[in-house]
Amino acid sequence: MNWLMLVMAVVTAIFLIVSFVQDIKERTVFSFPCLVLIDAWAIVLWNVVSYRKAEVICFLVVHSVLFILMKVFKVWGDGDSDMFLLFANICLVCVPTSNIIALAITECLLLIASIAISIGIGAIEYRCRKRKFALSGDMAVIPGFSIVLIVVMAIYVIGRFK
Repeated sequence: MNWLMLVMAVVTAIFLIVSFVQDIKERTVFSFPCLVLIDAWAIVLWNVVSYRKAEVICFLVVHSVLFILMKVFKVWGDGDSDMFLLFANICLVCVPTSNIIALAITECLLLIASIAISIGIGAIEYRCRKRKFALSGDMAVIPGFSIVLIVVMAIYVIGRFK
């Protein structure tokens, strides 16, 4: 299973890097590969992770409801909402904890880190384009998600191969 996780992490990291660049350049994210990765990580989550099935179902339902709310209320673009669901599945697989509350807190902290990194990258991007920085503007959130997820997967995969 270690090799499967390594392949999943590498494929996902490639997608995240492409999404990072694409979001900075054109503010677009390819949803189809993201949806495939969401499903793949959900299968891994269901079959590999040692959480009780009721906990997995609870987390999947909560994240799905948040995903639907983000789509309905247009909190982010469609690709950004898809990335949130991928983020959730990867966190559930790669964040090692036996306590479900600690997992939820860790996921929230990683989400905050993602948004903070996106804001920082947005500020740099606005400065390079000589535009006034505004949080309400058209800011890319995928770069923050990409960086955090690549780090989380790298730590997880490195830990599995030690």
